[in-house]
Amino acid sequence: MPDTLIECPHCHGEKICKVDHGHSCEVCKTAVGKGRKGTPTAVRCSYCSGHGRLWVSEKRLAEMQAEQAEAEAAAAEADAEEAAEA
Repeated sequence: MPDTLIECPHCHGEKICKVDHGHSCEVCKTAVGKGRKGTPTAVRCSYCSGHGRLWVSEKRLAEMQAEQAEAEAAAAEADAEEAAEA
C-alpha cells in the first residue's frame, strides 16, 4: 500500500508554525529548543520538519478524513444550535 503526500495539517503547508494567534505552539517551540519561555513568534513546524507536507499511509489518511468529517459535522451542529437560540 503506497503512502500519500499530503499538506501538513498543523501548519497547512506554510512550513512555519503559527497556530497560536500568529505565534508558534509550545510543541514546535520546544522541538527547536526554544522551550516554553522562548520569545520567537514563529518557528519551523515540528510536525512536518518544516517541509509543509507529510507522507501518510492510506489507512492513516482515511482516519484523518473521518476525523475531519466528524469535526465539521460537530461544528455544523453547534452553528445550528446557536442559530436556533438566537
